[in-house]
Amino acid sequence: MPIIHKTVLHDYYFLWGEEMDECATALGFGSLYNHAIHPNANFILDLENNTIDVEAIKDISAGAEITLNYHGELEMKVLMVLEAWVLKPSTKSTLLD
Repeated sequence: MPIIHKTVLHDYYFLWGEEMDECATALGFGSLYNHAIHPNANFILDLENNTIDVEAIKDISAGAEITLNYHGELEMKVLMVLEAWVLKPSTKSTLLD
């Protein structure tokens, strides 16, 4: 996967695979949706069918931008940071890591 970081695709791929050690690029608009902390859509990696499904999680008006949270749900990120801190208090971590 590191080779993708040397290409223009660097900003347009999804982590992929059982171990999330592969990458995939969605066709159409799938890799062009912008990031938002509070998105109006979610993506689902369907490894069995080799698809990246995008579904609305809020009403999206005609002409409105579709946004995804690239980093997963904020609540899960907070739990991961807290768990890391409890298991290894000397580790400094932030939500921006």
